[in-house]
Amino acid sequence: MALMCPGEDITATRELIAELLGDESNRGRVAALLGGTDVGYDMGAYASHPLVGQWFPGLQAYLAGDRTPIAERLRAARPVLADFTEDSVVAGIAAGWKDRVDLVAALPGDKPLPASAVLVRPDGYIAWAASVGSHERPAHHGLREALSTWFGAAS
Repeated sequence: MALMCPGEDITATRELIAELLGDESNRGRVAALLGGTDVGYDMGAYASHPLVGQWFPGLQAYLAGDRTPIAERLRAARPVLADFTEDSVVAGIAAGWKDRVDLVAALPGDKPLPASAVLVRPDGYIAWAASVGSHERPAHHGLREALSTWFGAAS
């Protein structure tokens, strides 16, 4: 409301704010602060990927064979394991949790994805992620531990 008041000092501040919000990264940061999605959580020792503990980003990622955003799957209040690869190892590991975790084959959207697979908790936070092209560890490193930690033992 203060930015709507007349006056030279307010006009200068309004122009500065407008200039700062002209940058996409600044707009994203302000939106995250206002929306409360700037909070990150410590997800444990297996959380070596930078996305882990962060709010599921608004990536333009879609379910395979569909243009439905992955975020739509979270409306069911169930965790989602989105696999952007054709690697059956991730699906094999997740099979023990299929009664509690939705495994979906996914396609990247218009922007490159910073992960090849992500496990998203029902609250929208990423509990596990695998790096694209990571050669130091297998792509599924820590997945079993993350599934057990957040969703109990495999059935």
